[in-house]
Amino acid sequence: MLSNKGENRVKLLQFIKNQQTKLGVKTARGILDVAEAAKGFRERQPEKMHDLVLQGKDGIRSLKRFVEKIVNESGESTYFLDEDDIQYRPVIEQPGKIICVGLNYVNHANESKMDLPTS
Repeated sequence: MLSNKGENRVKLLQFIKNQQTKLGVKTARGILDVAEAAKGFRERQPEKMHDLVLQGKDGIRSLKRFVEKIVNESGESTYFLDEDDIQYRPVIEQPGKIICVGLNYVNHANESKMDLPTS
């Protein structure tokens, strides 16, 4: 999620389009295809989550401003996809490490002195 303290959050995701993984942002207007919108507005924006991560805070600030501009100023709807029509991809495709908490096992939760999850 893109956010600064006290500001609205922007939900990031990746999805498949034309057999390629693409960066998307969930908005009230639908899923914004970042690469398509950037091409249409002739702006440089990351095409995948990995690219955004490499850009750090500057990339996040730039993407957030870009998304706000598209959502608030653009009458163009071809940059937005219906959430029901997309196929999600993992947010991070090649993680270096995966850490899990297995509290769905009663004995493990008891050993950890933690409450059992409700779902």
